[in-house]
Amino acid sequence: MKRTLPALLLSALLTIPSHGRVGETLEECRARYGQETGKDDEKKLVHFLKSGLTVAATFENDRVAWLLIQNDRAGGVAWSAWAGLADDQIDALQKANGGTSKWRIIGKPDPLTTIWRTDDKTRYALYSVTGGALIISNSEWWEKAKKQLEAERKKQVEGF
Repeated sequence: MKRTLPALLLSALLTIPSHGRVGETLEECRARYGQETGKDDEKKLVHFLKSGLTVAATFENDRVAWLLIQNDRAGGVAWSAWAGLADDQIDALQKANGGTSKWRIIGKPDPLTTIWRTDDKTRYALYSVTGGALIISNSEWWEKAKKQLEAERKKQVEGF
């Protein structure tokens, strides 16, 4: 399970291009990133584009619960559009979303994936070099997603 959670989280989210801050409202995201470039009302998912980064934000209780941030691949033909985020970009995005709490690595399920949590345990982040995307979420969303994925994996092997 240690290896499958990050892979499942990432594979479930990588189909989404993705930059708001966890906890912000839609209006706060619009003020920060401009008008949304796409929207899925059923999934409560909003897409933004700013400074060459795509951002997907999912809202729960009218606040951002998780973000997926990566280089804009739709508009980029340069190699950099397909490259992952740089360490300094990841650090800056974590600082913007962690408040005053420090981020600490809590897992490296494989050589290409890193999981962090803030010291106050209110935020999680996952970065995969393979997908080039950073996922940042509140702890409620992370735990809910983790339980859902564990249940799905268990169901997959029923009857074997």
